[in-house]
Amino acid sequence: MTHTLATLELSQAAYDEIAWKLKKAGYDHVFLEDGLIDMQGIGVLPIGRFASKAKGGPRELNGLKYVAVPVNEITTPQRGTTVYTDMWWAVTDDGCVLFYTGRHPRQRSPQCNVDRRIVEHILPGMATVFLPVAFVPPREGA
Repeated sequence: MTHTLATLELSQAAYDEIAWKLKKAGYDHVFLEDGLIDMQGIGVLPIGRFASKAKGGPRELNGLKYVAVPVNEITTPQRGTTVYTDMWWAVTDDGCVLFYTGRHPRQRSPQCNVDRRIVEHILPGMATVFLPVAFVPPREGA
């Protein structure tokens, strides 16, 4: 089986950033012998793309309760936060990451993992985004 690749030339800085992020996420298999990156099934967006339509707040998915937080809020450094590095996050269509709240209103379990497949298994059909760093505020009342 063969497939055709269209080649898009990028600046060296853009190529290096994409290559670094893919390698950090364990996608070494996408690098071809000549240095071409086969990004089949991987989308690229500019930073801040999600910020324009993201609206946080309570959500219910498949009968389970979550809190949605805009991606731009957790990718902006803040004092007093817990730092998560190199994680895949479940992301809603409007650009929010999810925190499972369950039956306890003060519980906030981030829906992220170092292994993308875990996030995709927990929330099938949900988009996943790799965030090199995320700043998660403490739970209310914690």
